[in-house]
Amino acid sequence: MKKFFFVLSFICASGLLQSLPAVAEDTVVSFTNARNAFDAGDYQEAASRFEGILEKGLDNEALLIETHKYLGVSYIFLANQKNAEEQFLKLLNLDPDFSLDPLIFPIDVVDFFTSVKQKHALELAEIAAAEARAEEAQKQAEEKRRLEEIERLRTTVYIGKHVKWHSRLVALMPFGAGQFQNGHRRKGLFFLSSELLLLSGCITTFALHESLRSGSRTEFYSEEKRRENEQLEYGFRLANLISVGALGLLGLIGIVDSIYHFEPYTVVWKKIDEKDVPKHLRKKKKTPKAALAPWLMGHSAGIGAVGVF
Repeated sequence: MKKFFFVLSFICASGLLQSLPAVAEDTVVSFTNARNAFDAGDYQEAASRFEGILEKGLDNEALLIETHKYLGVSYIFLANQKNAEEQFLKLLNLDPDFSLDPLIFPIDVVDFFTSVKQKHALELAEIAAAEARAEEAQKQAEEKRRLEEIERLRTTVYIGKHVKWHSRLVALMPFGAGQFQNGHRRKGLFFLSSELLLLSGCITTFALHESLRSGSRTEFYSEEKRRENEQLEYGFRLANLISVGALGLLGLIGIVDSIYHFEPYTVVWKKIDEKDVPKHLRKKKKTPKAALAPWLMGHSAGIGAVGVF
């Protein structure tokens, strides 16, 4: 009989472990090792291993219930009814309707578990009632969200068409104006920043070049100083010409790109308030009306009120 009990226990434990793929591997291994000690009849070692599992903590409720169950049974076999009752009570707090299978566990173990369940029947009933209330509250919250979603879907939403016209004059402007008008924000920022940088370079090199020119007219220079001044003047003039050319080329590229991607207008759809919609375009709300209608039943006839929705 005891051998049959161990075989059934092993089958049930194997099924439980196969149904827990999300449990961490080390926890499953620890539970299996504890069950091995339990099945071998070493209840002291089994109790120690099950206690170690509980100390580490379990996230899976099914495995936690099984751990409390086998730890409580181990305490019964060790003649420690106090700790056994404590473990069974923790199990029943998780599942008030739980019961031990008499085909797997000895009848005295099942009787002890039943006595614990009856002893704390009032407390367990309160737990079950609290769980039922929580479940009912969750159902009501879900039903409320469902009704709100249905009401949202039934609400009439008015969408207005807005046409934004574009200007060809803006498309011919530099500094990314055409790109911004076409909706190409990144390209517009590139042309704006690049052309501003080149423009500042043009102004700077021109100012430096002019300062050298004006200085050469009013100050006396040696021949060496004069040649140095001419080289600087040539360098600033060349840099100015390059900056002006690059600015013109980049501006031309930006204008060509703006004209190439030019669209006469863009259409934007926007949500509008019902009060802004013309009355003849609004959805007519149906209101219940009462009407009189004749009726005929057998050999009787008359007029009755009929509700029209």
